[in-house]
Amino acid sequence: MTIQTYLNSKRMDYTKNQLLKNKKITDVALQLGNTNIYNFSRAFKKHVGISPELFKKEQK
Repeated sequence: MTIQTYLNSKRMDYTKNQLLKNKKITDVALQLGNTNIYNFSRAFKKHVGISPELFKKEQK
């Protein structure tokens, strides 16, 4: 596993944790330094398999 892969995995774990706490997707993305929400959502979907919006809805 590369450092980049490890960091991306940790970022996505953090994102999932924050979404479970009902944080806004844009707020989480900005906290992680992502200014392009589309790219952030695409990376999340690639890692988790579903979009952040759907992840958040499924957890309710």
